[in-house]
Amino acid sequence: MCDFALSWLVIEGHAGAIDLDGLAVVMVGTYSDDEPGSPWRVALYVDERGTKEQRDVLATIFLGRAGGTVLRNFAAAIQGVYAIRPARIEIEHVAGRERFRVPDRVEVIAAGPVATNVAVTCAIPGHDRAGHEVIAEVMRVEEAPLSWEVRGRCSYAAAFDYVGDAPTTPLMDRLPAMGMSKSPSLDRQGEARGGQHRRDTPTPRSRSALRTCSST
Repeated sequence: MCDFALSWLVIEGHAGAIDLDGLAVVMVGTYSDDEPGSPWRVALYVDERGTKEQRDVLATIFLGRAGGTVLRNFAAAIQGVYAIRPARIEIEHVAGRERFRVPDRVEVIAAGPVATNVAVTCAIPGHDRAGHEVIAEVMRVEEAPLSWEVRGRCSYAAAFDYVGDAPTTPLMDRLPAMGMSKSPSLDRQGEARGGQHRRDTPTPRSRSALRTCSST
């Protein structure tokens, strides 16, 4: 079983004529490698500061319905959606201070970097994107039926670059993302171990990402 939390902050992005600059998204979910295909079941939070049109577009992109990078990297695994909610999303993707929060539902705080000279990559931004491992001080989720609190698990921060399949599909640029799941650690070749993330997002560019994973 792997429980996870992910976040994205769009620095510059658009879906056709719809501006997505400055908007945030958080996804929490779970999957089990004991289940055929390891399907994901998730809840999605979209930035309440956006218009309904902007929130709908963000949900379309990050659930993989716009195709592109998101679908290829991870969203093809999504087979159940518990909720899609407008929410206040507090997010900071500054190196050494990575954190995100959806009040009363999600909180993720990174404690600091992992000291290593070995390159680590992740499928969510894409294995072609450089990033770094960090330790999660806490990952807390309360979104029925999803509920957990874990500490001291691995996280990952990286740059993202997501695009849709065609000029008419949502396109996003410079998207910092942050994600966490409860798996024990990353494989040093960048593969995930213990049920860690294996998904992608449509191709916006980003400067940073964070994620944490826990397996049982």
